[in-house]
Amino acid sequence: MSEKQTKTVKDDFKKARKKHKVRRTVTSLLLAFALLYLPVVLIASGGAGARISLITTGTISDSIKAEGLLIKEEKLIFLPFDGTYTKTAEEGERIPAGSTIATVVEDAYASKLKELESLSNEILMRKKEGSLSSGIFTRDLRQIENEISQTVGEIASVASQGRIGDLAYLEEELNRLESARNEIVSGSMTTDQYTEELERQYAILKESLAGKVTEIKAAEPGYLSYEPDGYEDFLSESDIGGFTAIETQTAIRQFGKENPSQTGSKPFAKLVTGNSYTLVTVLDESVADRIRNVQAVEIIIEDLSLSFSADEFRFGAEDGKKTVVYIEINKKLGELVSQRHIDFEIQINKHSGFMVPIRSLLNYEAYPIRKVELAKVTDNWIEFIEVEVIAVDKTHALIKPVEGTLNLYDYYAVNPKRVEEGQVVR
Repeated sequence: MSEKQTKTVKDDFKKARKKHKVRRTVTSLLLAFALLYLPVVLIASGGAGARISLITTGTISDSIKAEGLLIKEEKLIFLPFDGTYTKTAEEGERIPAGSTIATVVEDAYASKLKELESLSNEILMRKKEGSLSSGIFTRDLRQIENEISQTVGEIASVASQGRIGDLAYLEEELNRLESARNEIVSGSMTTDQYTEELERQYAILKESLAGKVTEIKAAEPGYLSYEPDGYEDFLSESDIGGFTAIETQTAIRQFGKENPSQTGSKPFAKLVTGNSYTLVTVLDESVADRIRNVQAVEIIIEDLSLSFSADEFRFGAEDGKKTVVYIEINKKLGELVSQRHIDFEIQINKHSGFMVPIRSLLNYEAYPIRKVELAKVTDNWIEFIEVEVIAVDKTHALIKPVEGTLNLYDYYAVNPKRVEEGQVVR
């Protein structure tokens, strides 16, 4: 290759290297621009993916989970003799003194009442199948036959309950219905044999029940329960009041979960007297201190769907870091009459206010060392404002602004770590 050609090749190579160097410099500048300036542009235009939501209101409760025993003034009720009893009041009903709790009849007479009811239903069914199907009875007569059937059933039921005083009225009603039926039939049927048989057995039953049915009455007013649990005789406030905190906690965990073994005759019901129950529980000392100066708390029993206020607290034995707490309950007594061991919540405070997810608060993980901020959206611009945290639960927080205003249905950024002050969002 000649010297001239060699020089030409060298010049072309220098030019190519210079172009490559320029191209590389331009590429680097473009890359730096993309890395440094495009994010700013994207953020300013809302392109960083900011998600916004509305400020809403909510409620967060400051509550304590606990378990306890209900202590009551209880009077056991026994049957006067072996027999079958019929309830005349409802479970949990508050009854006055002297009212009938139940009626008791000897087992032999109870079985006779069931036989009579079965016989009456059978005779009535045979009569209706034989005569109604033949077309003799009119629509009015069918209605009367239905009423007679109901009356017969009431007679058997009243007799089984021992309500002798109501039998005269039912007998008179049965006679009236029979007369109306006979007028409709107008002699087209023979003597009503099944009614005669019913009346005959009814008369025998009325006579035989004399002195065999006993009414059990309440000696004093109170709440009635047909579910005694066996703890009534030895679980009183005076008994448990002398327990230490550890002994009380042991009693709470053992009592009321299984009925104790009993010997001798067992009560069929109990009457809870007085106008209040005592709920005894054991709390950590720090937790007990939180309710010492509270005027009233809300007791929540989720299993029973009950919620009510409790006004009076007494603090008993302290043992190490545990404190016995006695809570007086004067509401929902009927619903709690058969309860002994309960799991419940003590709701100390109930806060309401502006609610947001905890994750939407900037610096919350460092609170209270660092101020907490909310990325409020004002006229489509991000504005970080300082807020005070009133209460929190597992996922949300109640807040209020430290300065400035915060209104219901204002917008805020749910992801504050991905936005900047002054960013435009839509």
